[in-house]
Amino acid sequence: VDQIMRESIVIIDPSQNPDGRARFVHNFRAALGIKPFGDRQAAEHDEPWPSGRVNHYLFDLNRDWFTLSQPETRGKVAAIREWSPVVVKDIHEMNGDDSYFFSPAADPVNPNLTPAQIRLYELIGRNNAAWFDRIGEPYFTREVYDLFYPGYGDTWNAHQGAIGSTYEQGSPRGLVFERRDGTILTYADGVRNHFVASLSTAEAVANNADRFLGDYANYRASNAQGAAGRGAYVIDLSERRWNAESLGRRLAAQGITVLRRDGAATVCGKSYPNGYLAVPRAQPAARLVRSLLDANTPLPREFVVEQERRRSEDLPHELYDVTAWSVGMMAGTDVQLCGSAVGGDPLSHTSPIAPVAEGSGSFGLAVPWTDSGQARLVALALREGIIGRVTDEAFTMGSRTFPRGTVVFSNIANGTDKMARFAALAREVGAHTLALESSWVEDGPNFGSDAFVRLEMPKVAMAWDDGVDPNSAGALRFVLEQRLGVPVMPIRTARLASADLSEYDVVLLPHGSPASILGSRGTNNLREFAHEGGVVVAVADSLGILTSGDSPMLSVKLEAALGLEPGEDADDGDLAEAIEITSESEYRSAIQDDNALPDSLPGALVNTVPDKDHFLSAGYDGGAVVNADESRIFTPLDRADGINVLRFAAAENLVASGYVWDENRRQMAFK
Repeated sequence: VDQIMRESIVIIDPSQNPDGRARFVHNFRAALGIKPFGDRQAAEHDEPWPSGRVNHYLFDLNRDWFTLSQPETRGKVAAIREWSPVVVKDIHEMNGDDSYFFSPAADPVNPNLTPAQIRLYELIGRNNAAWFDRIGEPYFTREVYDLFYPGYGDTWNAHQGAIGSTYEQGSPRGLVFERRDGTILTYADGVRNHFVASLSTAEAVANNADRFLGDYANYRASNAQGAAGRGAYVIDLSERRWNAESLGRRLAAQGITVLRRDGAATVCGKSYPNGYLAVPRAQPAARLVRSLLDANTPLPREFVVEQERRRSEDLPHELYDVTAWSVGMMAGTDVQLCGSAVGGDPLSHTSPIAPVAEGSGSFGLAVPWTDSGQARLVALALREGIIGRVTDEAFTMGSRTFPRGTVVFSNIANGTDKMARFAALAREVGAHTLALESSWVEDGPNFGSDAFVRLEMPKVAMAWDDGVDPNSAGALRFVLEQRLGVPVMPIRTARLASADLSEYDVVLLPHGSPASILGSRGTNNLREFAHEGGVVVAVADSLGILTSGDSPMLSVKLEAALGLEPGEDADDGDLAEAIEITSESEYRSAIQDDNALPDSLPGALVNTVPDKDHFLSAGYDGGAVVNADESRIFTPLDRADGINVLRFAAAENLVASGYVWDENRRQMAFK
C-alpha cells in the first residue's frame, strides 16, 4: 500500500449507477426475512423487472461510453478527461456460477489498440493471477469478454491510451448463493475478490510507474504526430445539420479535437455549401477517432475464419457484442475522409447549436423535416398548443423546394404570442426555420389542400414491466421523451388486458416476449385498439404478437433459415422412417432443426431503401442506416395488406458497416 500511495494516484468512483443500486438494494431488503437463503429460487435472488443493472431510463451504462446519452456517463467521461488515468479498472458482476474474470481479454481485440497496450494487459493480469493463487481463488482470462466494441468502460478508456480492463465477479445477488457445483458464494467473497484484484492492479502499476506513464505519453504523442493516420474526417453541415452539430459536440466532450468552418468551402474537391466540421486524425485521441468515424472497423481475419468454422459445425459464434457502430452513419450524416489537413475553429462541447432562422415571414414559418432537431422543435411546439400543418408532398415557393414532411406554422392560426414562443423554441433547439411571405406555391399542394393536414401531439402508451426487455423499453422512452419531447405513459404489461386505450393514439410494444403476460385478453385489446384506428408499434420479438394466431394483425411471417423448408408437425407414430446416412454432410442435414431461424447476428449496420410515396418515409429519401441483430427476418408485406415503408437494400449493397453472415445477407435483401 505504501508503494501504491507513493508511486500513484488512486481515484475511486463508489457508484457508477446510483439509480440501479438503489433499486437493487430496495428489492433485496424487501424480500429478506430473518435469514438470507442461498437457494437461487428465493425471492431475494429473483430480482423483479427491470433489475438493478439499468439506470432510471433503463440504459445499460456499460454500452454508453461514446454515445454519452446518460448523465452518469457524461459525468464519468468528464472526470476521466480531468485526471487522464493510465489504468481504468471497471468492476462488474456476472452469473453467480462463474468464478472471476480479469484481463487479458478474449478475442477479438479492436485493431486500434497497440501492441504496447496488450503487453501491459498481460503484466497486470499476471499480477492479479499471482494474488488469486495466494488466496486460492479460481479465475479465468481470455474468454467471453472481448475488447472490440469501443463503448465499454474498458475499451473506450483503452482508446484514450489507458489500460482499460473489465473485472467480473460471480455475483451472489444478495448475501449468500448456492452454486450449481455445491459451493457457497457469499457477498463477502465478492468484496474480498474485487478488493484483491483492485490492490493487485494498483500494485502492478506502482511497481512499473515509469513504464505505464511512458507508454501512455508515447501513445498520445505518437497519435498526435500521425501514427494512427493523417488528414481529417469532414462532416457536411448541409445534410442533417442538427445531427452533425450534435455529433461534433459529442465527440468534443470525449476530448476529441473538432474544428468548425462556417460558410461555403471546398475540401478535397468536395463542395460544402453550408460549411463543415472537421476531425483531424493526427491528435492524441486519434485511435478513438478512427474507431468511431471509420466506416468500418474490421474484425481480425483469423477470428472471422474461426467463427465461420464454428458455425459450419453447428457451434455458437463467439462474438460478444455488435460489430459496427460508425457514429457518422448512425447519425445519418455525410462523413468523408480527406487526406490533407483541414482548417477551422475549435468546437466546444458546451457551445449551443446555433439556430438557422431565414426571416420571420408575413405568412408564417416552415420547418423542413430534415433532421432530429427539426423533429424536436415540432414536438415541443405541439406540446405547447402551437398549430402546425404538414404535407407528404414536396412543394415549391419561388426558387425553393420544400421537401415532403415540411411542417408549416402560420401566423394567423397561432397569433403573435404563440409565434413568438415558437421562435424561442427554435432558438433553444438550434433548429432551422424558413420564412413564408405568402401562401402561394408554384408547384405542389396549396396550404388549403387536403394534402396538408393538422398535426396533433400523439398520446403514446407503452407496455412496461414483465414480458418486455428493459433496455428496449428504456431506449424507446428515452428517445421519445428526452430527444424529441414526446411524453410516454408506461402501462404495466399485465394491465394491458383491461386497460382503456381509447385515449391513446399509439401503443408501443418493446422487444421481448409479452404474449404470456398479455394473454388472449391483452392481445384482443390491442387488436381492437388497432381496428379502431390506433397505431401499434412492435419491436423485434414482440412482433410475434402481431404476426401469430388465427387472425394476425400483420400479415408478414417469420422466415426459417435460408435453404431450409419450415418443419411441419409429423403424423403420430411409433416408428420413424428408416434412412441411410453415408456422409458427414448428410448427417448434418439429418440433425438440422427444420424450424431453425437464421443464424443470430451480433449486430451490424445495414442500408435500407424507402418507399418514397409513403408519408412515414419523409426525411429518409436516401434511406437510413439501421442496426440489424439477432435472427428475425420477415417476409415483406404485399400491397393488399400494407406498405413496406423501409426495406433492406439489395444483397450487394446491404452491409454498411460490420460483419454479416453471408446467408443472412442474401436472405435479408429486399425484406
